[in-house]
Amino acid sequence: MNTPIARIPFEVDVSRIIEVLARQIYQSPLALLRENTQNAFDAILLRRHHASAFDARIDISITPNLIVISDNGIGMTDTDLRTHYWRAGSSSKNTPEARAAGVIGTFGIGAMANFGIADELSVETEALDSSRRIFSAA
Repeated sequence: MNTPIARIPFEVDVSRIIEVLARQIYQSPLALLRENTQNAFDAILLRRHHASAFDARIDISITPNLIVISDNGIGMTDTDLRTHYWRAGSSSKNTPEARAAGVIGTFGIGAMANFGIADELSVETEALDSSRRIFSAA
């Protein structure tokens, strides 16, 4: 006699899967420096593309418990953060404007590099066309 097979829903432990993927994609803990510095450089290129004259700046500070990478590039809006930065696989840089500016990132996985070693990720940003500073963390 055949016993019906119970349906068991497939579930994903998102925090664990992100860590596993981050470690597979970014095999070196130093990848987070490369990815975040590239994001900062892309932000500078996008701001330059908007033809605003400014002194480009990327600052990197490393201590035993904290890494801070800051820039004065184009910044991000609430929508940029929600739709692209905090969503793996989505990229605001996969546009004709971004390609014209010469940006590198287009896959939308760079932020995952942080989760290979970081316990917490904080983002402080202000979009170029806004005077509103946004704080976000995971």
